[in-house]
Amino acid sequence: MKNRLKKANANHRYRFKLRHGLTGDASDDDYVNVFMMSGGLCEYCGKKLKILSFHVDLIMPLYRNGEHKRDNLAIACPKCNKSKGYKHPARFASEQVSKGIVTKRNLSILDKHDMQPRIQLSLPLNTTIEIKKAA
Repeated sequence: MKNRLKKANANHRYRFKLRHGLTGDASDDDYVNVFMMSGGLCEYCGKKLKILSFHVDLIMPLYRNGEHKRDNLAIACPKCNKSKGYKHPARFASEQVSKGIVTKRNLSILDKHDMQPRIQLSLPLNTTIEIKKAA
């Protein structure tokens, strides 16, 4: 696993350097820490990841001037990482939440960009619900 994370870091560092002429400051240890903090779950859909089948995602893609830094890294399943692609993270998080896929990462991205999650509920007509924002 550590070798996979080192390769991902080297790839991100190389692409960041090509794009910006900089190296960024995410270390191999940062990649390992991000994986450990994820608990082995995809940060976008919450699915359990297989040890050899995960991607290290740059939340804000380099394409959108994202940085190669620790706080821009997320662990993702291949399906989520590929469907996110070059999308703005808030757009992808909003799409996930609208499908009913609510994770800490999705909510923190929406919060960072001052967006409210839109969850489609199937309720009978004349049903009233009260939504309270957490303090």
